[in-house]
Amino acid sequence: MNVTLPTISVLKEFFFAGMSAGWAGGMPPQKVTSETLGKHYDYVVGSLWLSDEFSGNRFGVGFEGSTRLLYYADNNEWQLLWVMHYVGFTDKDADDFLRQALMANYSNEIFCGGRGPAEFTNDDRRFLYHNKAYNGRIHDSTPRKERGKDLGEDFAAFNGFEEIVERNNTAIRRGWCEYHGHLLVPRSNIEP
Repeated sequence: MNVTLPTISVLKEFFFAGMSAGWAGGMPPQKVTSETLGKHYDYVVGSLWLSDEFSGNRFGVGFEGSTRLLYYADNNEWQLLWVMHYVGFTDKDADDFLRQALMANYSNEIFCGGRGPAEFTNDDRRFLYHNKAYNGRIHDSTPRKERGKDLGEDFAAFNGFEEIVERNNTAIRRGWCEYHGHLLVPRSNIEP
């Protein structure tokens, strides 16, 4: 089967549009699962589909989730092309701040591990956001310092850690998230 797949630049552009139209953009979920407190967001345009789903529990503020990019191939089936997984927690009073940090990158189409900028604060300056993203997979045997730029700007394979802390007392963590993601097809199949 010979299928022309979308390029990485097309997938990245679609990722930013889909994430902006979801939780980070302040939109209500299309589906809520009561058993896992799950929230599901779908964004479909033409032959591309972004699916973002995350779940929590009633005992705290933890969450886990995944974002997927799928392509509707010529054989009339959705095919998974890219995925990102994340796990962490955010205090409820820091949710809006996290949305602002994520949208700082999404609205400007800046990919830094699929999350927010390296550093961010907003006008009220109550919280600080830090994101350390790396190129390559978590289990990559190449030391992180030898993988090139430590910006997590490689949409094909990345991993990292973000945190939200109190601005006046950085020892008080208000949220954190570990994440990783990568293409599920060879890069050569989608780059010109």
